[in-house]
Amino acid sequence: MERGHNMHHALWTLASYKTSLEKALRNHTGLIVPLGLQEHRELHAHIDPPPKPDKRLILSSLEFLDDLPLSTLTNEPETIRAYSEHLFTERSGLATRIGKHLVRQLTYIDRGYHNAN
Repeated sequence: MERGHNMHHALWTLASYKTSLEKALRNHTGLIVPLGLQEHRELHAHIDPPPKPDKRLILSSLEFLDDLPLSTLTNEPETIRAYSEHLFTERSGLATRIGKHLVRQLTYIDRGYHNAN
């Protein structure tokens, strides 16, 4: 029986995240979303990969994400929403671009989120 969803990484592509620190952010709980197959295909068809954060932004992102309550981390759309809002508070054009990208993804994520719990 085919699964009705894929696991979507909000930060893609896999090949761009090479170091253990980069992988820790890409694979962070809350940033991997169970997403309906159709919505996952549409998201990748309509949105290019997000910009890759630099080391400073990765460190601040991990610190922020690690401080989120479990109730937020287990609701991936809420984690991505909170993370994007956090990125908008950073004084960095790169952070703002990534935050805007995550907001664009939420259109598909909100529609296709498959709550595995």
